[in-house]
Amino acid sequence: MSIEEKLLNWWWSSVVKGGDDKRAAKLTPTNGIREINDLDYVGDGSRWHLMDIFRPENAGDDKLPVIVDIHGGGWMYGDKELNKPYNMALASRGFAVVSFSYSLFPEVTFPAPVQEIFKAINFALENAEQYGLDTENMFLTGDSAGGHYTGLVASILAEPELQQLYGVQSDVKFRALGFTCAAFYPNDIANIPVHLAKTYVRQFYNGDKNYKENKYYKSVDIANNNVRAFPPMFINSCYNDMLKGQNAKFVNFLQDKKIPFTLDFPQKKDCKNKMGHVYAVLYPNDWPESVKTIDNMCTFFRKHML
Repeated sequence: MSIEEKLLNWWWSSVVKGGDDKRAAKLTPTNGIREINDLDYVGDGSRWHLMDIFRPENAGDDKLPVIVDIHGGGWMYGDKELNKPYNMALASRGFAVVSFSYSLFPEVTFPAPVQEIFKAINFALENAEQYGLDTENMFLTGDSAGGHYTGLVASILAEPELQQLYGVQSDVKFRALGFTCAAFYPNDIANIPVHLAKTYVRQFYNGDKNYKENKYYKSVDIANNNVRAFPPMFINSCYNDMLKGQNAKFVNFLQDKKIPFTLDFPQKKDCKNKMGHVYAVLYPNDWPESVKTIDNMCTFFRKHML
């Protein structure tokens, strides 16, 4: 690991994690949720390959519509515990929520995290009967880097060439997608006038300085893929989101291509709180703006159920 990579890793594992731990300790919990914890979706005993499923206790063993959630963390931070309060809030709306860890940069590079995400999705499909999952009504969501992976999963499902490139396949059919403050254009990070920016992007491509020639380079930015074939999209950002520029760029792309979407974008005048990146994930029960956004996304998903 290079000095630059060590610096990035320190920032996420020490500075960011410390703030997350303090915030999480003060959150209002969601009651009435049944947890099924630490399912090994690969079968290799790795802590990066564990899955949780959350269900409302009052649902019994009924089959429930499913939200598969991919946590964020800049592609190099976090695990399934990071989004646990958010996942429980989603489950309280009447869904079974599937959440899982996956391997992080720089310990791995493409396509390892993507292959793991597909293994998790396929594990949920294969064990749907045991855990009361309605595979006819499955939805995919992710925040920040997890939003990028959400778009990449949809891209791969839409293009056989990408399935071959990434070495994955699945019979899953997602009825709709939810993007929360998503990173739609990871390659654009290299254009930020900060010394570590290019190092950050190179993590996708095994540190290669000629990363623009990498076989995955084009598909990493979601707009380069067959977005027209995506399921219906719910896109959330806000006035103070650090990735609002990427979200605006993607929204403009969709508008130019006349691809339908639903936008959830709280403005400053409508917010009591300072808001910011992935606010709905960070404060799922404690901010009215978060509650409203989560309600809006779940309503959008229900609109697209069979």
